[in-house]
Amino acid sequence: MTWDNLSWSVAQIGAREHYAVARALHGEARLDRLYTDVWARRARAMWRRMPGPASRLATRWHRDLPGDRITSFTPHSLRRRLLAARRPIGTSAAALQTAWCQEGTEFGRLVRADLRRRGAVLPGRNAFFGYSLGALEVVEMAAEVGMFSVVDQLDPGRADFLEIACEAERWPGWEEAPGPLSEEYFDRLRKEWSAASLVVVNSTWSKRAAMREGCEESKIEVIPLAYEGEVHAVPCSSHRPSRALRVLWLGQVVLRKGIPYLLEAARMLPEAQFTVAGRIGVDRARLAEAPSNVTVLGQVSRDQALHLLREADVFVLPTLSDGFALTQLEAMAHGLPVITTDRCGEVVTDGSNGFLVPVRDISALAAAISALDADRQLLAALSAEALRTSRTFTFHRYLRTLEGAVRKRRPAGALT
Repeated sequence: MTWDNLSWSVAQIGAREHYAVARALHGEARLDRLYTDVWARRARAMWRRMPGPASRLATRWHRDLPGDRITSFTPHSLRRRLLAARRPIGTSAAALQTAWCQEGTEFGRLVRADLRRRGAVLPGRNAFFGYSLGALEVVEMAAEVGMFSVVDQLDPGRADFLEIACEAERWPGWEEAPGPLSEEYFDRLRKEWSAASLVVVNSTWSKRAAMREGCEESKIEVIPLAYEGEVHAVPCSSHRPSRALRVLWLGQVVLRKGIPYLLEAARMLPEAQFTVAGRIGVDRARLAEAPSNVTVLGQVSRDQALHLLREADVFVLPTLSDGFALTQLEAMAHGLPVITTDRCGEVVTDGSNGFLVPVRDISALAAAISALDADRQLLAALSAEALRTSRTFTFHRYLRTLEGAVRKRRPAGALT
């Protein structure tokens, strides 16, 4: 049996990575089925008209995936979402983690039942790719029958919550500390890792976090995410020395992403213009104290986000913990150098397509931004290299790395 003959089922809650793994497998005729919670192909116009977060369900679809390859549990998932919307503000981290475990368990059982019904659990012919918290029931079944299975660990797990707790203490009043965590949540992750044939993480930071939590190093493979969105020319603004430098933050506005450090760096650089766009998860009163050269937009539409990327000169992400920040690849695809830390995936090469700065280092962050403001030729050079970098994180590269990881861990004689 060869890699080319393996037929893969992919299961994911949400539109993680714009369904990149399923799209990549389908592009090479290896996708048997995508299982997901909500698929909005026929109802996108209706969801767009819905108020608040419900409107985002319109994005639960992708033109690259045909309907006959999709199994969704939309009615079941919408009922769960209605229950989740009734949770009071300030629900503890432990309660949220327990709810996520329940959602993952229900999703895993539905996927397992359908795989059995369709007979898509044949060792050497079928394989499974699932995401953390929603894969346990399937990978345990796969282990029983000898079918190859992969769990993609979405985030650095406990490391995320530890960083939030540290930041909540460092920046009082910005965001509540997570408090006690649910060990049920981490037990479920460990069980998924144990049952799976392979554990995929997207960065060295996530690999270290999983190993600290008990995952065997021999099971882990670091595979950076793929990005095959629209690639743009280098912005003309990169070559305008007379214009104020435009610095963009695009993503969740939370302590874990390092928002206070950006605002303090902006205070040191009054000549530069900063735009902060994304869902706000900190006390808005703190954002109101931002310096006058910072514009806080809050959550923006997809079209607005693309406009901001086209107009910006540089992208910043001083994150303290990220499994992999896909936004940095999207920014590079718009010709933006990225200033970030070493905790969001190996994308930035320091001084080539952006800058790496130490976490929690306001002075280093401000110095990196200032260097690009002062030297627009350097900015243009880094912009061009960023664009080239964005073209290398392809679906083909992702699948070849996954193929190599599967081959290394195949049972003797099972895969040639």
